[in-house]
Amino acid sequence: MADSYTESTTVGCGSRLMESIKGVGIGILLVGISVFVLFWNEGRAVHRQQALEEGAASVISVKAEQVDKANEGKLVHVAGDVKTATGLADEKFDIKAPNALRLRRKVEMYQWKEDEKTETKKNLGGSEERIKTYTYEKVWTESVIDSTQFKKPAGHENPGHVAYSSEIRDAVDARMGAFAVNAPVLGFLSPNNAVVPAGSGSVENSTPKNGSKAAYTVSNNMLYLGNTNSPTVGDVRIAFTEYPSGPVSVIARQVGETFQEFKAKTDTILLVQPGIVAADVMFKQAEDENKMMTWIIRVVGFLFIAIGFGLMFGPFVTMADVVPFIGSIVGAGTFIAAIVCAIPVWTVTVAIAWIFYRPVIGIALLVVALAVPILFMVMRSKKAVTAA
Repeated sequence: MADSYTESTTVGCGSRLMESIKGVGIGILLVGISVFVLFWNEGRAVHRQQALEEGAASVISVKAEQVDKANEGKLVHVAGDVKTATGLADEKFDIKAPNALRLRRKVEMYQWKEDEKTETKKNLGGSEERIKTYTYEKVWTESVIDSTQFKKPAGHENPGHVAYSSEIRDAVDARMGAFAVNAPVLGFLSPNNAVVPAGSGSVENSTPKNGSKAAYTVSNNMLYLGNTNSPTVGDVRIAFTEYPSGPVSVIARQVGETFQEFKAKTDTILLVQPGIVAADVMFKQAEDENKMMTWIIRVVGFLFIAIGFGLMFGPFVTMADVVPFIGSIVGAGTFIAAIVCAIPVWTVTVAIAWIFYRPVIGIALLVVALAVPILFMVMRSKKAVTAA
């Protein structure tokens, strides 16, 4: 049987109306924040593109085997094998990764998790019945879940902390030929290759008392502090992954024998990719990532503007819900109205941002944004005249 808890409450028409009025303020705030973020995003995208264009025009490809002092402070492209003489280790758990550039310890604890689902039923007169179902399941997760905030904490208690912490270690002696590969570069490399623990053992408790130790076993390439087959709440499992020595490509500012961010006129540049990748390919991929990020923020911004207008129209829906059937019709109408209102707000915001950052394209967008509602009104006027 599912472990769940259900409660039902009835919210009167007056309370719903007050909620929707509060929603108007939230909607206005949401639209305002979205407009600000959209404006910032266009500036970010333009500055990033300009910096990448500047970098692509000035980058110098150099050999990894020798550091040329003449390139000090310049934007360089270097590709080659990155190696470490000492590797990395996690002494606490007797983990050794002799060829690792990065070593990650991922600690998860078995805990209760609460999921909430709400169903609503509108009643004649404007009241609403809300049925909330809280479902509880046990999951492995890195973060601590505060069970005291559960709707039904009894029987679903979680420990207050994870016994050991997750962490990532970087090799301090990583080198690409004559260059030292430092933390800013290593931070771009994701440690995804599994490191298999040597075997069972014991580890000091996170809060040791008299040097007490906790036993662990190995299963599925992970350490388990607890029962591997039938875990109980509070049990811990730990996985280790590495990014091994190998080819890496870097575009950065040469500082001595290390790499740092290059400060272009509008943004900074530090590009890192696994493998041997040409400079022009790295810049092209960075430009594609910039475009993708720009459109993701644009789409999310549009959705939040539409949600904001939907909240502003909320009181009309609530008042119409006195008769649920009419409320559903008004709700559908306000949904469409929210989309219609969001389109010009989104377009004008983007257009004004482009006028600020790139005037020619921005003015064209603004003309389109203003033409859409004008064309809509003209068409409605023509229809009205024809009907008369």
